[in-house]
Amino acid sequence: FFFFILNLQIINAQEYRISILGVDVCNVNQIFKPDGKIEFSTENIGIPAIIWPAKNHYHSEFDSTTFNLISWSKNINQGNFKQKISANYIDSIGTIEYDDKKVQVPVNTKNIFSLLAMVQVRQPSSLDTRWFNFEQEGSVGKARFIWSDTVTIEHNNKRELCDHYRLDIVIKNESKLYKESDYFLGEILAPGMVKQLWVSRKKPKKIIKATFKTMGIPLTAIIYEQ
Repeated sequence: FFFFILNLQIINAQEYRISILGVDVCNVNQIFKPDGKIEFSTENIGIPAIIWPAKNHYHSEFDSTTFNLISWSKNINQGNFKQKISANYIDSIGTIEYDDKKVQVPVNTKNIFSLLAMVQVRQPSSLDTRWFNFEQEGSVGKARFIWSDTVTIEHNNKRELCDHYRLDIVIKNESKLYKESDYFLGEILAPGMVKQLWVSRKKPKKIIKATFKTMGIPLTAIIYEQ
């Protein structure tokens, strides 16, 4: 019973509100488990939920020390677009398998979800400017965090000292596995997309704020704590 309670205490569960030009459009829930699992659930709210309802779920497993990808999946219900994908890394042959399709990847490959887990654990000194092998739905390349500064972020009537990063993703081999993807994963790889994160310095680390900007339209996610 004691260890069960201890496990409950160390699970990092967070809720975020996403806004566009100050208008809340989506709720995001993160569950980050220290044994190497991270989940995100998203659901549109307000007018966007009426015009374009979306309820998506993402799950990823990775090595809890290296953050190298083991498996990941998604279940997408986004307007008329429905999609289920699952993938597993096969270490013996260095491939990620999507059903009957295989994608050759370098060793120590990560995906967007294991990167988001890693930035909530490691210090800036072990992240800044280092390139990591990256894969997403068959697209293969590299990703890195660029540490910018340490700033105070205000949220929920609190002030939190945070490390500020820019996330760069460079795709070398684009995928032809799927004709379409969901909005989040599609936009993550969009040309010109500027991705920034503010991660609390206080432990347990948390992503306090994230911004994504493309075509001049800023999208902001900020932690929501009642």
